[in-house]
Amino acid sequence: MTDSGVNLPRGISRRGSRPPTIVGKSGGDAIKDDRIPLANCAILNFLNIFKMSAKGPFHLVTVNTAPERAKRLIGRVAEALKDQYTIIHVDNCESKDILPEGHKNQLTVTEIDEVEAKVKQHNPEVLFSASMWTAEEAQQIHAIARSVRPDIKLHAIPEGLQVERGPDAIVEYLCEKVPVLLDS
Repeated sequence: MTDSGVNLPRGISRRGSRPPTIVGKSGGDAIKDDRIPLANCAILNFLNIFKMSAKGPFHLVTVNTAPERAKRLIGRVAEALKDQYTIIHVDNCESKDILPEGHKNQLTVTEIDEVEAKVKQHNPEVLFSASMWTAEEAQQIHAIARSVRPDIKLHAIPEGLQVERGPDAIVEYLCEKVPVLLDS
């Protein structure tokens, strides 16, 4: 109860003629310098209602011979664009041996062979082919993905970009291209 006889919720105090303030706690001590007038909080809450929320979620499958690098780079892109888009990297198409090593008929499933299965499994809205693929291979990857999900959004990272300019260039490139792709 305050001196005006009005019960205020815990953490809110009234000081003189100033509007009520929210008193934060830090380590058990009241934060005196960081008080936010309640009127300002109401304005912030009102604005947050109209604040544009992130679009998505967009589930993404990558086709990359280096799955850990793909995961890291897409994570960086998702973090950079998180205020605009919710991007979830669900899987990467990668090569794997079907039969045990040393078996006389050892077969390897390549990344491209995995595209159909991964798109069927995850039904992603987006698929990226990495910069190690030629234009022809990227077209093949995209045709397979589109045969499973006709409305999938596809993007081929330019061949050689990772080798020529490094991972930061990939992130920068995708941060420019992804908004255009996802908004299309």
